[in-house]
Amino acid sequence: MAFGKKLEAALQMKNMKPGTLATKTGISKNTIYSIIQRDSTKVDLSMIHAISEVLDIDIGYFLSPDENELQELQKNEPIVVDELTEEDRRFIAAFTALSPENRRTFLVIAEALLRDQAERSDPQD
Repeated sequence: MAFGKKLEAALQMKNMKPGTLATKTGISKNTIYSIIQRDSTKVDLSMIHAISEVLDIDIGYFLSPDENELQELQKNEPIVVDELTEEDRRFIAAFTALSPENRRTFLVIAEALLRDQAERSDPQD
């Protein structure tokens, strides 16, 4: 599935119109509509990043060739904010206050910590 079809599916999932996406990303309406209509395969990475940020979808969805990824995104149950602890809420507030660049850096660090944790908990034969 090319980028245009993935974008169309993501917009439907998020119940957002292409014009609204254009306004929120700063990308012209004509460009958004053109990407969808032509099912573009080549889209500027900065546009993909802006679109994924506004739609709150991992950029990997748009870059991956896997057509089933959106279905996986739809299956994930959202976290109910009422069920979060105070510490969870503080963590989310701090994370969302970070710039997109710092968020990516933080995620790299968090993933490295998780790998290290998994390695330490694995019994070594």
